[in-house]
Amino acid sequence: MVFAHRPPEEVGIRSEDILALLNDMEQSIRFPDALMIVKDGAVVAQGYWAPFEKQDKHILQSASKSFTGLAVGLLVQENKLSLEERLVDIFPEHVSDFTSERAKRITVRHLLTMSASNAKTPAIFTGLKTSWIQSYLSFLPAHEPGTCFCYDTGASIMLSAIVSRKTGQSLHSFLTQRVFAPMGIQSAQWSYLPETTPEGVPINFGGCGLSISMPDWAKFAQMLLDGGCWEGKQLLPAGWIAQATQKQIDNQNNDMDAWGNGYGYQIWLGPNDTYMFYGSYGQYLLCAPKKKLFALTFASCTMQQGTQLVRTLMEKVVQKAGDAPLAPNAQAHQALLNRLASLRLPTPLGQAASPEEERLFARPYVFFGNNHRRLRSVEFLRLDEKTIALKMDIYDRHITVRAAFGEYTREQVVLPRDIEYNAILQGNDNITQAYAYAWQDENTLKVTHSVVNSLSADAYTFAFSPNGVKVHIQANAYYDDLQEESFASIP
Repeated sequence: MVFAHRPPEEVGIRSEDILALLNDMEQSIRFPDALMIVKDGAVVAQGYWAPFEKQDKHILQSASKSFTGLAVGLLVQENKLSLEERLVDIFPEHVSDFTSERAKRITVRHLLTMSASNAKTPAIFTGLKTSWIQSYLSFLPAHEPGTCFCYDTGASIMLSAIVSRKTGQSLHSFLTQRVFAPMGIQSAQWSYLPETTPEGVPINFGGCGLSISMPDWAKFAQMLLDGGCWEGKQLLPAGWIAQATQKQIDNQNNDMDAWGNGYGYQIWLGPNDTYMFYGSYGQYLLCAPKKKLFALTFASCTMQQGTQLVRTLMEKVVQKAGDAPLAPNAQAHQALLNRLASLRLPTPLGQAASPEEERLFARPYVFFGNNHRRLRSVEFLRLDEKTIALKMDIYDRHITVRAAFGEYTREQVVLPRDIEYNAILQGNDNITQAYAYAWQDENTLKVTHSVVNSLSADAYTFAFSPNGVKVHIQANAYYDDLQEESFASIP
């Protein structure tokens, strides 16, 4: 299936409403990356903020959980797994003296509905070198399983491990064979845990870690709207999709600043019969089945901005979309097409060069390592009239990147922090970096940075003085508590 492209008015959406959505996204979100809106099987809006490009895959964060839940549904519908099976019966070798009676009662259903009550699972996002499965079973649930919604990435990881044990394949391999390959989805990539099942089967990071391109995610979303059917083939059970997108547990007291309309099987429920694959920092699939509509976003925003993005999608597009065609509006539609074709992330304001640049770039700047990013030194080089290079020592590794004036460069570089991240979760592929710069005055250089395939978005301000350089970093808090910091070089 190839999506047709139609003017929004033909399917009951005003071009002006999508333009208003774009305006809001650019005003309220620091780094929007991509947007796609599909109704009645046709694309009515598709745009990518440069340097992000159409073919780029983007990490989905916790939207990955919904894929995990759907894979589990295949096993349940084929009677290879029961919702009432206990985790300790699936992994008896990981039961220990630390496994509580309460933990022994955790079932597949509890994992799917985030009611296993292991919200503070200690293995998540840590360098745990022993078994993540045993760690999960060793942690005392905060409540009796099934009685309370507690958002828990560890539950999704256990679901991925269950798929690996039951199928003899990793979650990614299983979905590729059963769903992705038949749909022609080739961009999907998924991180792995640093352990396998006792049989040696890899385990994907089921709570996060899936990366995919926007066009491929759109295919998957359309397949869900069509009841699991793709080009005449039933790839996912329609009955399971219906169950997964219905309220299975109350979640009004969730701590995610997300909807409190209920939770299905690894899927958030919204108002007016909508549902959502919810990924932090702006990775969303918002689906309105009754309107045959879905909207997809990639972003590198803050958590607060992401919450606002969901509301904006609902208010400006989903709720306003009608069932009948509207009168044509060629002028508004052309304005929308022009806008979508010219989307660019903002670059720093200022000048391409400084009259003091030769003096300021004449030396490397060294730091005591007294900073969160572990930046040890930086040296600046002029490459041409609109391009500079930054040579940096970070985490005791040496990297060189280019930054352009008025646009973003694209560099294939693995950042040291991703090397460290990969030491925990294998298969991460956040290698496309983008940088832009401008001199804000003759002694102040600003550089903005986006990890194109991921979520990290930083702004560096280098304030030079006779004593060296003071660095100020603003980040979107990608896996960090720290959003801003300042530190100075050695004089």
